[in-house]
Amino acid sequence: MIDPQDRFEAGVPPVSIPVRSLPPPAAMVRAWYRECDREQKAGSTLTRTTFAERSAGMPSSTWIARAVAALLLALAALAPPASARAATFFANDQVLVPRGQTIDDDVYVLSGTVTIDGRVRRSVVIAGGTITLNGQVDGDVTVAGGTVTINGPVGGSVRVAGGTVTINAPVGWDALVAGGDITLGSGSRITNDVVLGAGSAVVSGRIGGDLRGSAAEIRLLGEVRGDVVLNVGERLSLGPQAVVGGDLIYQAPQEASIDPTARIRGQTRFTQTRAAAGGEPRLTERVLAWLGSLLLRLTWALVAGTLLVLLLPRRSATIADTLREAPLASLLWGIALLIAVPILAIVLLVTVVGVPAGLLLLGSYLAALYLSQVFLGLSLVRGAVPGSWRTDRRLQLWLTMLVGTSLVVLVRLLPLPFGIAAWWTAILSILIAALALGAIWTDVTGWGKPVPALAPAAAPAPPSVEPEPPPVGGMAPTSRAAPTQPAATEEEEPITEPSITPRRPTAGQATTSGTEPVPERAEPARTEPLPEERSHPTEERPAPSSPPGMAEADEERKEQ
Repeated sequence: MIDPQDRFEAGVPPVSIPVRSLPPPAAMVRAWYRECDREQKAGSTLTRTTFAERSAGMPSSTWIARAVAALLLALAALAPPASARAATFFANDQVLVPRGQTIDDDVYVLSGTVTIDGRVRRSVVIAGGTITLNGQVDGDVTVAGGTVTINGPVGGSVRVAGGTVTINAPVGWDALVAGGDITLGSGSRITNDVVLGAGSAVVSGRIGGDLRGSAAEIRLLGEVRGDVVLNVGERLSLGPQAVVGGDLIYQAPQEASIDPTARIRGQTRFTQTRAAAGGEPRLTERVLAWLGSLLLRLTWALVAGTLLVLLLPRRSATIADTLREAPLASLLWGIALLIAVPILAIVLLVTVVGVPAGLLLLGSYLAALYLSQVFLGLSLVRGAVPGSWRTDRRLQLWLTMLVGTSLVVLVRLLPLPFGIAAWWTAILSILIAALALGAIWTDVTGWGKPVPALAPAAAPAPPSVEPEPPPVGGMAPTSRAAPTQPAATEEEEPITEPSITPRRPTAGQATTSGTEPVPERAEPARTEPLPEERSHPTEERPAPSSPPGMAEADEERKEQ
């Protein structure tokens, strides 16, 4: 007997096995048998392909195989062949590809003078001074140079940037041209569109698509089968052979000079620029434009300063104080960093390992330059406010930042006359950036930061006087002969009445409870130490100082 699971894997449909009599296999096996049973009742046979197409949500190995095959075919179609990935490099003072030579690879050239008379079956990328392409290029042409001349046919697109650009050959796709003087000669045949940006341009060939761009002066002498959309700074002219298959849409100070024999099949729409319509902008317009620019830049600076104060309040306060306390050191360090940091960032970006560090350094450098106006505003206002406002609390720091940054932005963007405003803004921006950048460096490293003066040393505390030990048994010790004490100083509180210290009773004296001991005459000074003094021979206690009047009272008792 064939196991149901084996039947399913082999793709053999059951003939007479009901679904309920099967052991509980996987859900897919149950579905397989159920579908087979239905097909048998209908008189047909179920295949695994049909079952996979019906099973919504169930994985099919056929589907997966087909998807993987389609993906591999797509990758194989997109991947270029091995020959297409090859390239030929030229890096000499003069590069010449002679006539009759054919290069099957992409060509990359870096040279002063480049001349290609042969054929290049793929694309060409050239950077140089004087570039001349007389041969055929089957791919794209990308050129940047001083003088660029293309006389040979190009199968792909042309992208050129140069001082003087001349194209006098057929181009198989688009042309993107930027330069001082641009000439599309009578031999040029551009299959699709042309986009140009030039000081002056002459279009004498044929353009299969649209002509778009801007230039100070444009002369149209050839045929444009699409639309002509131009922004002209001075003058637009159409010669007798000019043909525009679509619309002529242009903006210029004055209407175009159109020859009567020129043909324009579409509409002509002319928009006069504001400068020609009204001359110089009025004073009100200039003031409104300046106010709009000022408010926009001030908003940007205040938003950046608010984020800085909220995120780093203590560091912002210390940098502002450093700028105020060490302006010369900050300026010198800032000038050095303005020059050194970009060079270091470029060196890191050139290396492969240092690209992340270079990007991080460059981003931090640009952020510090923009926040320089915030640090300078904080420093100026913190130097003028009372000491209670020179704190790193966010509220006081934010209010200080609002006032200081507004003042700095307003002064930096003053609308000075006679063209001085641009120089004023540039010089002041460089000075502010140098000061703030140097203050950040000085505050972080401490180099050039002034050392705070040390506080004067406090006077030593007077020696503490050990208090007299309490009397034993409630009786004061017997007064003994002591050296004469110096007179009391002014700080001691005078005693108005002399106090007599009672003597310690002797062994022969009897005292009754509740009665005071009878004072005796003063005994001569004893040289033998007391018992308690014998037990502590090394301890030296200062002699108790007798209050004023005690010596006179002892003398009176002796005389009596």
